[in-house]
Amino acid sequence: MKKCIWCLQLNNDTTEEHIIPETLGCPPKFVFKDGTVCQSCNNKLGHVDQAVINDFDFASFEADIKRKGNRPASIRSRGNVCAGYGAEGKFIFFNMGPGQVKDPSNNIVAPFNGSNRHINATFMREGHLGKVSFDVKFAISKKFRRGIYKIGLNTLAYFLGRNKVLHDDFNPIREFVVRGKGDRTIFIRACENKNYSNQVWPPYVNERNYFSIVLRIAFIEFLMDLSPDCSITPVVYEKSKEVYGDQGWTCIPKKFHHN
Repeated sequence: MKKCIWCLQLNNDTTEEHIIPETLGCPPKFVFKDGTVCQSCNNKLGHVDQAVINDFDFASFEADIKRKGNRPASIRSRGNVCAGYGAEGKFIFFNMGPGQVKDPSNNIVAPFNGSNRHINATFMREGHLGKVSFDVKFAISKKFRRGIYKIGLNTLAYFLGRNKVLHDDFNPIREFVVRGKGDRTIFIRACENKNYSNQVWPPYVNERNYFSIVLRIAFIEFLMDLSPDCSITPVVYEKSKEVYGDQGWTCIPKKFHHN
């Protein structure tokens, strides 16, 4: 029997845990199958995975990343927006009208109501063509950050082994991801190469034996501080300003957390 890195309970599970959510195109070998993450935690933490999936929905759809069960790429969690494949091919459908309508694949699409997941699009005519403009909120929710830190600790276990991350030093990460206790900063930056690609790099360790992780999802790089006291965060913040100026890593939340 082995201990799950999230609940720290012994288990005999052989359930698959995709370190990057499967719906975002997890690399085939970047998967646990040995109980590193137990079935219960795999299920219970699905909501923080979903927060990350939701914010990458347009990027993964445009890249034709398959859904679970090899289903075609789609967007179905935006309320007044749906995307998928209809009789005439790929579509993104916006409903800015006053009532429900059906999209090209016959799904009901709600009207815009101003809620967080809805999109307020504008339409312009340019000659014989139409132009749709809209903004999408990204990486602003705490649950999104919890999902990114879940990927981060899983990544550390992948490179260094489960026993390393069972240490008490990582309990603050577990508390944040599993229970939403406290808050932690993520740094993000847009990649110069805009092709959709998921990548991970071996962890960085400082002189106190604390770790940070850099990973890429789609065309965004994330850096997270896995130290128990967030002591790497201010160092990264100052270094990023030194190296990149104002065009480097963006800190979320803007005021970083340092215990």
